[in-house]
Amino acid sequence: MSSSKLFGIIIIAFVGILLAPWVIDILIIGVTTIFMGIIYLWNKLTYTGKIKKGLKNGTIVEIDGKYYTVEIVKEN
Repeated sequence: MSSSKLFGIIIIAFVGILLAPWVIDILIIGVTTIFMGIIYLWNKLTYTGKIKKGLKNGTIVEIDGKYYTVEIVKEN
C-alpha cells in the first residue's frame, strides 16, 4: 500500500470520526421533530373531533369563542 493511499485513508477516518457525532445528532433531531409533529397533529385532530362531538350532543358549548363542558342533568 502506498503512502498516499494510507494518508488518504487516515484523513477520511479522521474526518469521519469528527463528523459522525454531528450526523447522528442531526438524524436524532430530525426524527424527534417529525415524531413530535405527528403527535401534535394527532392531538389536534382528536381534540377537534371531541369538540365537534360535544357540540353535536350538547356536552360542550361555545361562548365567546371558548369551549366549555356542560354537565347534563335530567330533572324528574
